[in-house]
Amino acid sequence: MFVVSIYAYGRPECFSAPVDECVDVIVDMTGIPTPQAREYLAIAMFVNRLRVVGPFELAIDYGDIDTEPLVLLHEDAIQYRYDPT
Repeated sequence: MFVVSIYAYGRPECFSAPVDECVDVIVDMTGIPTPQAREYLAIAMFVNRLRVVGPFELAIDYGDIDTEPLVLLHEDAIQYRYDPT
């Protein structure tokens, strides 16, 4: 389960939901493509806490591990790919 907080276009939203529901709300509120929303959720699974800043603010927490979040700029975020090797 993910906990997602979004502030986009003057609208705040905070919710806890499974992946598909998270993707739908992220896409609806930010206007980013579905594959990019899924990628943000996948990154959050590996780092536990992800913050994306740009024309919107997106915070995704996964699990209950209290760590420093990985912060990405929205424009740079699609450049990031998890590579376990």
